[in-house]
Amino acid sequence: MSKGDHVKASVRTIMVGIVTGALVTIGAQSASADSSSNVYGFFPNRLGHATFTSDGEIFRVWDDESDSRSVSVAWQVNNGPTHFCDNSNGDNSVKTCDLAYAEGQRITWQVVVWSLGGPQQAQYSGSMQYDRT
Repeated sequence: MSKGDHVKASVRTIMVGIVTGALVTIGAQSASADSSSNVYGFFPNRLGHATFTSDGEIFRVWDDESDSRSVSVAWQVNNGPTHFCDNSNGDNSVKTCDLAYAEGQRITWQVVVWSLGGPQQAQYSGSMQYDRT
């Protein structure tokens, strides 16, 4: 093998290592952007829950209790205006909200259970979640 062939083989080995490392990093970032959150009244009474999937920016919001309350996800992208994905379809229902944001945006979200009747006020809320689109 000539000196030029050794150089080419070394460069190829380095490039394979760089590409493999980049794919592992990209895969890890995508997986870490998916999350879920639960809201409880008095444990173990789960009132609602939601999931966020970064691939396609999809929220799924479940109403887990027959109590006339609605369940929502409130979210912001890059500290912008607040948006809502509302599930007012009743017990054991799920609402899917399919969003469209550029990749790599910071999304902050929280599950909210709204009060019964009267003016809508947040009665329960889950912990704040931080993800990337």
